[in-house]
Amino acid sequence: MKCNIKYKDISLYIDGVCHQKKREALKAHFADCPLCKKNLKQAESLKASLSHLTTVEESFGFDFEFNRILNDRIAQQESHGLVAVVRNKISGLFDSVIAPVPTALKIAASLLLVISVILSMRAQAMGKIPYVEFSAGNARIYRQSLSAWVISKPNMRLMPGDRVELKDGAVINLVSKGKYKLRVKDNSLIVVSKLKCGFNKIDTGLSVSYGKLLVNTTDGFKGSNMHVYTPACDAEVIGTAFMIEVSENNTWLGVLEGTVKLSSKPHPLRMGVEDPTDTFVTAGQKAYTKQYVYTTTPELLSSKEWQSMLELYQLVEDPQIMLLIGTGVDRLDGLLGGPAPVYIPDSVKRFIPRQLLESIYDVADSADKGDDLDAIGIKTSNLLSQLSKYPNRSYEIEILMFIASHFHYAKDYQSALKVLGQVGLKYPESEMASLAWSGMASIYQNNLKDIRKARKIYADLVKSYPNSAEAIRAREMLASMR
Repeated sequence: MKCNIKYKDISLYIDGVCHQKKREALKAHFADCPLCKKNLKQAESLKASLSHLTTVEESFGFDFEFNRILNDRIAQQESHGLVAVVRNKISGLFDSVIAPVPTALKIAASLLLVISVILSMRAQAMGKIPYVEFSAGNARIYRQSLSAWVISKPNMRLMPGDRVELKDGAVINLVSKGKYKLRVKDNSLIVVSKLKCGFNKIDTGLSVSYGKLLVNTTDGFKGSNMHVYTPACDAEVIGTAFMIEVSENNTWLGVLEGTVKLSSKPHPLRMGVEDPTDTFVTAGQKAYTKQYVYTTTPELLSSKEWQSMLELYQLVEDPQIMLLIGTGVDRLDGLLGGPAPVYIPDSVKRFIPRQLLESIYDVADSADKGDDLDAIGIKTSNLLSQLSKYPNRSYEIEILMFIASHFHYAKDYQSALKVLGQVGLKYPESEMASLAWSGMASIYQNNLKDIRKARKIYADLVKSYPNSAEAIRAREMLASMR
């Protein structure tokens, strides 16, 4: 005779939650059915085993971390919460793949999976906490939890309340994996005033009492927040590379890429009368502010200031060749105003063919020494030939622009046009494409005196790259040619 009793009925019977009439019917059935009696004993044995499991005490702060991470995860779900998704997946797995099992076992397995998901999420969040990449010189960290100073060591993770102190000549790199890199230099004191890690973001607050801080964010910084507080102002980072220097009550800010919002601090006696003023400092600009004084109007970085900030390009997760010409509306002047320098990080040199690397240095050295223009042109042609033998998109665009700059410097305008055209046509989505077209238009206008071709390129540039820095210049040139 086929038995219709389900495992669910057995589980409800053991838990004592079924109706009295059904309970009596099940009891009578168990007395007559050997199979159900066997299943009943197995289920009772399993429940007894689970009741003897040792209770695991939660670690300090686990409930806070659990709720915070869980809330971050739930917020990302569009239609279902994390708990609902896990419950549905587990239920479907057990109902469709595994033979029916007691409810108690289902609950235990679901709980284990939920805990593993939470622990995995916590591990991802913890992985974004900034750590010491390296330090040199007299650098130490005051650990608030220990109430003591400790020498900074590689892989040491920062904690809220930590104070980072450096003496003259010292340097320390701090890294949040996939988010940003920081460098603190020389005589500096910085306090980690806020450090909160979510599932895929990090909120960082740094209070700079004095000293120098360099920051370079990555593409993965989107969605995260960073504020830098000084005695004179508050700086909000909006995906950027910048340097901030604090001396007493004065703050200087220089930006290479992206934007930083500076908010001045009104005098305490005028709170409510004066509102903080916001100043946006963008790529290629600097601003200066003094405590309780409005921030100066942003100005262009000087050549000396620009050079002092070039080490920001070392603070990237994937170092690459950088053409040192700036990022603002005047970067065309850096390209064609003379032989543009190039920066090659040590970590990149290992991946560039030796012949190509030597050829780059040969051209740069020849220009630095003031060699004859014909000699510079010949060496630049040799570099172009070497590049054609070792094409690689990771460095080809920057080297092509370097070559174009040196052809222009050597007064070989036709070769410069050819190389710039190669960049514009081969890499139209590159940030260098609009600069390449602007360079071609400038050569036709100023060197070859072909106004018709210059006007056409300027017009095409405005149409293809309307929001680029070069489009601003192109519109001005078109207006002057009418």
